[in-house]
Order: sequence, then structure tokens, then C-alpha cells
Amino acid sequence: MNFYLEMHSELLKKAGSKVDKLVARGRIPLGTRKPFFYYINHPIQEKDIVWMPYSAPTSPESILILAGTGQMKTVLMKRLAYYHKLKEYNIFVCEPKLPEWDRARYKPKHYGLHPMEVPATMPIVNFVPSFIIKKLPPEAAKGFKVITSDMNTFDESIYWATLNFSATAIDYIQQLVEPKKRDTPDALIKFIRTKKMHGGTKQSLMRRLQTLKDVNLFDYKYGTLDSATIKKYWEQGKIPVVTLFSKKNEFVSLCIGHILDEIYKIHTSNIRDTTFLKKFIIIDDASKIIGVLMKEDEFLSVEVVLNGLNLWRLAGFKWCFATQSPNLINSDVIDACKWFIIGKIGNTKLLKDYMYNPEIIDVIRRLRYEPKNFIIEYVLVHPDRYTYETFYPFLSPVGHFKP
Repeated sequence: MNFYLEMHSELLKKAGSKVDKLVARGRIPLGTRKPFFYYINHPIQEKDIVWMPYSAPTSPESILILAGTGQMKTVLMKRLAYYHKLKEYNIFVCEPKLPEWDRARYKPKHYGLHPMEVPATMPIVNFVPSFIIKKLPPEAAKGFKVITSDMNTFDESIYWATLNFSATAIDYIQQLVEPKKRDTPDALIKFIRTKKMHGGTKQSLMRRLQTLKDVNLFDYKYGTLDSATIKKYWEQGKIPVVTLFSKKNEFVSLCIGHILDEIYKIHTSNIRDTTFLKKFIIIDDASKIIGVLMKEDEFLSVEVVLNGLNLWRLAGFKWCFATQSPNLINSDVIDACKWFIIGKIGNTKLLKDYMYNPEIIDVIRRLRYEPKNFIIEYVLVHPDRYTYETFYPFLSPVGHFKP
């Protein structure tokens, strides 16, 4: 990548402080129509740039990014996040992989940008769930705020079903857990020991609660990322980012699904407050959160996230998903997206059902991905799913690559 960055540095050193004019135009510059090598001898003009318009907050148009590993999906998402932040959107990011979004707090040391852009930063606040922190070495989680789940906010049976509680056990647990009171697995286990109930249900309930205690799902020495906390950070202009460090377990989707429900509460409780009208939710590497090719014991938690997504659609949220293949994400999510940014992918069969122009599939198959030559090509498919443009993406205005 070093040569790639150096070449951009020489190519686009004209960067100025006119990014506000780009924002005022209501369009986001995604990349150039030709590879960057072409522009060494040809100045970049506006007609050479592929743009994506902002959608109206009252009629949001969500985005799906499909591309293989190493094709700069996260770089594109940071570019979209940066421009939505300039438009005063309230942003939340879920990052299932390693903490790449943390680098957005620093200015990049390259100039692979639109000629009117300058290196910038974003006000990231990093979070990691309590059930993951205990699995990490101390240096890995440095700079992260630890968040925990609060069982007293699990007011729907689907949460307990996701935690593998039986229907009978859910009835008992919902009677025991009281709103606005911080119950712990320990306290419930002690209480259940004294209760008269069917022996099998009692033992099953106690074993499951012991598991929740052992994995540290409810650890109240940490705070929660509830609706009030998210609102506080949004009011401060900050971007909450939850990082999962590639730790796959049954609690990951539950954690994110619950946070999404808390974001939905912000909408319903502030329906007339324009402060929170603009919401942009980013799910990086979405297949790890909303995938359908999961093992049976991991699949239960997906339902929580999909429930949240259906609520979002009614609430008028805007989101952006990135994943490696359309096969790895739920079809409801694909249906809900308006804009598609697609790179080189192996399997285009499923996309045939969603694209109205057969040329698009042929274009996707011919996209250039030549990492040794520093060439990565994408196609932008418009909401009509018929119009398309190919482009070579700009780098992110905020930090992405390791210093």
C-alpha cells in the first residue's frame, strides 16, 4: 500500500479547505471514473468524479456495500460517515472485526482524496461489551469504554429466547425481573433456590443464569449503552463505535440488537425533536451480525437484530451495511437498501434477482481488482437498480491505514 499512498500524495497535493462547498452541493464524492494513474497527466475534473447524493432525512435511502476482503469496504464506509457527519447526522457504528474505526480519530498521512478535501478526523468513542473484555489482553482494549447489558431492560421474551431460555423458563424469569431494578444472575439464582417449581425447569434456569454470570454478560460495575447514553454522545457530536474484536458467540447479535432497540427508543421518544431526526447506522462486516449462514446454535440471536431492522424501516432510519457476499446477508436487508456499491465478488447469482439491468451483472464480473497494481474498481448501482456507474474509490478523509 505504501506506493499507492505515495502516488496519491504526489497526485493530489492541491487539497484545499473547500470541503464545505462539496457538502453544500448535497453530493458525496466516491471516486474517479478512471484509475488514478490516468490523472498523473490529466487534472481531475468534476465530470471525472462519481458522486452519491444525500437522501432527504424524511426519506432515507440506505446503502449496501458488497466486496471481497481487502477491497477497501471500511474505507468507503468512513468516507460516507465523514460526509454524513458534516451534514449533522447522528451516527452509530458496529464493528465486528478489529478496531479499524478507532483510526478515524487521527488525520491520515496521505492525499488520496478529492482535490477539495483535506485530511480530517471524526470524534469516535470506542466501546467493547463486558462479555468480550474478559477475553482480551489488557493492551488490546486500551482506550475502550466497557459496556454491559442490563437484564431489566430485556422486556421482550425474544431476548430471553435468544439466550436459550425455554418458554417455561422465560415465563418465570419475566415475573422475577423487575423494571428499574438491577437484578443480577447471582441474586436470581439465590432467589430461585428458595422457590418451589418443577425440578427440571428450576435446574435449567439456574444453569443458564450461571452461564450468564460466567460469561460476564451482566456486569454492573460498567455502564450501559442505553438510549440516554447514546443521546448524550450524539448531543456532544460524537460517534459511538462498538467493536466486537471478531469474537463470535451467541451474545454478539443480542448485544447489537438490544442497542438498536435503544436507538429506536430515541426516535419514538423524540418524534418531534429535529435534533435526532438524522440517524445513520453503520454495520461493518454485516455478515457477522445479520448473516444467514450461521450454525444453528448461533442463529437464534439473528432474530433480535432483524426485529430492530424492521423497526428502523418504519422509523425512517438510514443505514449502511458492508459484507463480502449477498449470500451472507438476509434478503430483507437487501430489499431495504436503495444504493449498492459493489466490488469484485465471486458469486453474482443472487444479485440477478435484485438488479433490473442485466448489464450490471456483466459489469460486476469484469470489475478490476489488481492489488499488485493498486487498482480497485467498484460499480455504483442507483435506486432504480438499472442505472450504474463504475469508479475507483478515493481514500478516506479520516485515518484508516496504520501509521
